[in-house]
Amino acid sequence: MKFSAEKFFHLGHSLGDLERRFALLHSGPVPDQTVESYDKYFSDCFSQCFAIGLRQSAKASERAIKGIRNERTAECIHHHLNAFAAIVHSEMEDALFWHVPVEFAEWYGKDAETILGTGAAARFKSARPEIEEAAKCFVLERPTACVFHLMRATEIVLKAVFKSGGWHPPKLAESWGAMMGPMDEQLQKPPKNPVPIWQSNIGFFSELVADLRAVKRAQRDTTMHVESTYTQSEARLILDGVVSLFHHAAKHLDETGAFTP
Repeated sequence: MKFSAEKFFHLGHSLGDLERRFALLHSGPVPDQTVESYDKYFSDCFSQCFAIGLRQSAKASERAIKGIRNERTAECIHHHLNAFAAIVHSEMEDALFWHVPVEFAEWYGKDAETILGTGAAARFKSARPEIEEAAKCFVLERPTACVFHLMRATEIVLKAVFKSGGWHPPKLAESWGAMMGPMDEQLQKPPKNPVPIWQSNIGFFSELVADLRAVKRAQRDTTMHVESTYTQSEARLILDGVVSLFHHAAKHLDETGAFTP
């Protein structure tokens, strides 16, 4: 569940306002205006509790509204106010909340179109979930998990580049080295088995292979091994590098390997 700390502030403010108002009441029956006032405040508390997942507290606020409407006494208000406050505090103790630093929070709500750009996201649709998960891991300060998802996204570009050469479809377990071998061959002068689309766009493919190798060195060679972990700043650098890779690839390729001049 995602929400801002602002909701906690408003809930605490509403609860404090209720308590301050009660301190001004005299015992016995209360006028309709007071009932309506507490009705509104507990209704606001219900909305605030529901928004942040405090279900029992939301139910307690509903009981308070019904009870105050029926009994209309200061004693009834006091009873429900104390009960509501106790349940809120109890639920808050049981819940676990994460604080997301401001500099990372903006990434949580970003979708693949926002991160990669509309063009790249459209050309590499199957990479969207990995890119979005990488962003969420980055926000929650799980940099190694972030890089892992970026690795999976990068493999989609790698396979697209491989398919563009018309080589046999890459197997699920095909290593990066096996797929990049034919690409390196195309960059030789002259290549043994030239692929026309590569040779007529050698600048584009040369830069793309270089980008893939840079990402491979930065992330893939070590991400799957226990000796490698990443810092938040390292994950951000790799994230930026992968986004740049997608931008470059999407200029002429889609994930099927189809080349568009």
